[in-house]
Amino acid sequence: MSHQLDEDSEAFINVLRGFAALAVLITHSLDFGIRGVYGHSLQEAPAFWRWMGASVGHGSFMVWCFFVVSGLCIHLSIMRSTKLGAFNWRSYAVARITRIYPLFLLGLVLAILVWWFTDDLSGTHATRPWPQFFASLLSLHIFTSNFPNFMTSWSLSNEMIYYAAWPLLLCLVGWQASKAVVLGGMASLLVCLLIGVLWAVLRRFETSTAINGLWSVCVLFPLWLGGAWLAENWQRVSQHVTRRLWYMSFPLCLAAELSLAWAKFNERSQAVIDSTALLALPGLVLLLAGSRHARLSSPVWLQPWIRWCGQFSYPCYILQMPLLVLQLRLVIPYLPEPVVAHPFSRAAVLLLPTLLLLACIGPRLERGIMGWRSKLLA
Repeated sequence: MSHQLDEDSEAFINVLRGFAALAVLITHSLDFGIRGVYGHSLQEAPAFWRWMGASVGHGSFMVWCFFVVSGLCIHLSIMRSTKLGAFNWRSYAVARITRIYPLFLLGLVLAILVWWFTDDLSGTHATRPWPQFFASLLSLHIFTSNFPNFMTSWSLSNEMIYYAAWPLLLCLVGWQASKAVVLGGMASLLVCLLIGVLWAVLRRFETSTAINGLWSVCVLFPLWLGGAWLAENWQRVSQHVTRRLWYMSFPLCLAAELSLAWAKFNERSQAVIDSTALLALPGLVLLLAGSRHARLSSPVWLQPWIRWCGQFSYPCYILQMPLLVLQLRLVIPYLPEPVVAHPFSRAAVLLLPTLLLLACIGPRLERGIMGWRSKLLA
């Protein structure tokens, strides 16, 4: 059983991560651009802009990509560590915390500064977001709502919960990954069904942030489990994915994205929107399983860019929102009206400086943190 990916698949995952983070930045910029012109609810916006907001202006599909990739990579790491001996819970916890928290805390500090310089000083919010702050420090903010101006951080709360849940599931079933996937999937489905009964039948807790957070954790866990299952069966599955079969992953992913856009456009409940993630799982697993067909490791000139994509991904994803909100509050109001009157131009004003800054400092931050982390874990 292989405990590592081939070079082509590793290169593809780096490119996918970089593309997904960039796509999330673009979607957030466009979403701010559209809502800045037509209002937050978009109910009065023309149909074209409502559709743009529901499709190009919505980056959930890219977050789903991150979850599947995370499950794949984390279980590969666990497989390598257990091959060398008994699973070390302390080393695993340190590895996960040092991977997530340095940039996450930097993003939280930026969000706090943006909140203090904009919302707090202006009196926009009468209450202080202490529950969100302390929950964020423990990666439990999915149950309290995000800290202001740090909306992208919700997925990191899910990630940390999955990091903790997966080895516990493995331990319960004797470290048999396939059984752990089944157990985790069934438990998630059961919790989702119970929450569905609370919401649809008993009409209780529809507005509970904690219950909504639990729903998010459970309904999206199968994506992460799908990545872990693929890691366990990588050699057997990947060798059976032909190029023609791999091509089928693209329409499958597109169909899932369109279902998400349809749900957003028709203003379905967040539960329905989240549930469309399950439609993306087959396409994403197939996309990764056949990723060697992209042959990205062959062109020598492409390798620095592939590494850059991997280094750009996490800083771009976690730091973008405070930077976008800072511009939204302190730059946009002072620009000439013609510059920000159109959603596309408004989005470009937000996107370009943020992208330039993150492209310059993001990979440097990632390299520095990963170098420190490597020494710590050695």
